[in-house]
Amino acid sequence: MDTEKCKKDGRLISLSSVDRKAFESQLKYFKTDYTVITLDEAYELMKSNKPLDRRYLVLTIDDGYKDNFIYGYELFKKYQIYPNIYLTANNVDKSTYLWPDLLRNIVYNSQKAHVDIDIYDIHYSFSLKGKYSKIIFLDYIKENIKKYDEEKKYRILEYLYQVFDVNVEKKCDLMLNWDEVQKLSSIGVTFGAHTLNHPILGNLSEDEATNEIYGSKVLIEERTNKKVRHFAYPNGRICDINEFCVSQARKHFDTATTTTPGINQPGDDLMRLKRIGLAYDYNIIDFKVKVLYFCILESIRRFMR
Repeated sequence: MDTEKCKKDGRLISLSSVDRKAFESQLKYFKTDYTVITLDEAYELMKSNKPLDRRYLVLTIDDGYKDNFIYGYELFKKYQIYPNIYLTANNVDKSTYLWPDLLRNIVYNSQKAHVDIDIYDIHYSFSLKGKYSKIIFLDYIKENIKKYDEEKKYRILEYLYQVFDVNVEKKCDLMLNWDEVQKLSSIGVTFGAHTLNHPILGNLSEDEATNEIYGSKVLIEERTNKKVRHFAYPNGRICDINEFCVSQARKHFDTATTTTPGINQPGDDLMRLKRIGLAYDYNIIDFKVKVLYFCILESIRRFMR
C-alpha cells in the first residue's frame, strides 16, 4: 500500500496493511536473516517431522488486494521471495469492497461527532470527537458485526450509511483480477483459498461452511488451472473456528493457517498453523522481539512435554 498516496487522497490506511517502503525493508531483512521458502516447501518440512536445521520463513498474505500486484510483483521478483496469497475467491475480478473496507469508508467519510447504534443486539452510544475515537469505534463495531451472517452484515452496513449520513461509493478497484493472479503465479507466487465471501466460518451451518471452504478451492483451481493446496480461516482466531471447519480444511487442503500468533515446528498440526502479523507501521525490531518471544515460549513448551 502506498501510504503517502492514501494520505493525499484522504483514504483510510488499514491497520493490517503494510506500507510499501516498510514492506520492502521487511523483505530485505527476511532475505538476509532467514531462509525464505514457499508454503509448499514448508509443508514438506513440517510433514517430515525432522528437526529444522536453520531459520525458515514463509510469507503469507490474506484477501487478495490489488496492491499485492501493483507493488508486490516487482518486489517479489527483486528479492526472489514468493508468498502464498489467500484469495477471497468471489471478490477476485469484482469491483466490490470487502465488508470491513466498506465499514471503514462509512466511518471515515462521516462528519458526525456522535452516533447512536441500535440494530439487532448492537446498542451503543459513541462519541467520535477524540483523536482515536474512530479507530476505537471501528474495533468495537467490527467485532459485533462479525458474528452475523452475510445478509445481516450488509443490513447493518446499510443501517450505518444512514446513521453516519454518508453517501460512499460502493464500487472500488481494490481487489486482484484473474489476469493479475496469473501474472503473479507466473513468477512463483502461490495462491491459497480464503473462502468465497470471507465469513466467520464458526457462525455458519455445516453446509454453508463446506460451500465456503471447498467452493473457494474449486473456483480458484478453475480460474488458475493449478491445484490449491493451502487455506486460511477468515479472521482466524480460535473462537472463529470449530472442529467441523478444521475437518473440512483437512479434507481438502495440505495446510490451513490461523491468526494465532506464534512459530511452527515439525509435528505441529498442519490445519492450525500459527503466524506473526505485520501491521503498516510495524518495524523490524518489533518483529525480532516477537520472534524471540515465541521461540522462548516454544522452547518452554517442548521442555515441559
